[in-house]
Amino acid sequence: MSAHSSGETSRPESDKSRVLEFACIRCGASYPADVSIDSKGCARCQETAPANLRPVYSDPNPHPLESATTSRSLWRFAPMLPCTEAEAVSLGEGLTPLLAAPRIGAFLGVRNLAVKDEGRNPTWSHKDRFSTIAVSVARARGAKTVATASSGNAGASLAAYAARAGLKCVVTTFAGSAGAMLAQIRKYGATVLPLVSK
Repeated sequence: MSAHSSGETSRPESDKSRVLEFACIRCGASYPADVSIDSKGCARCQETAPANLRPVYSDPNPHPLESATTSRSLWRFAPMLPCTEAEAVSLGEGLTPLLAAPRIGAFLGVRNLAVKDEGRNPTWSHKDRFSTIAVSVARARGAKTVATASSGNAGASLAAYAARAGLKCVVTTFAGSAGAMLAQIRKYGATVLPLVSK
């Protein structure tokens, strides 16, 4: 995903997340926690992998569930996320149920097997977990538009959260992608740009 930003207003230290910096998963280069939303990833590795940064936390074992938040969404983990719960663009994602699957477990020889039902998320996809973070950070940093390349769930999810945030959304996809998915993306108000080839 990419976004166009017009700057960021600093927040009080007490409101900031526990992200100290970002580190490249390939070469180990580090970047400040407030790295621009327009960043293409590690400057050393851009040509081969544009999205390869991971957050480095001040506390490797935080306890977000012990906070005072009453959120029932993914944002109960706000201390570990790159913006605050007050800045969140949420549709109630996360906290999806674990469903016991004893018959499948018995067949596979796995005791106490459970299946995470991510279809309970707002757009019926685990991609909502990404979209709530991406759109929240984009809006907090002044972006007006978010964009992604997707042939389905990711595009629909980003479009839904962009609509919630009042941001424009552009989704590039392959010509001939599933019509139902493209219809869902458009229903959320996103602009769809079909590509003839890769």
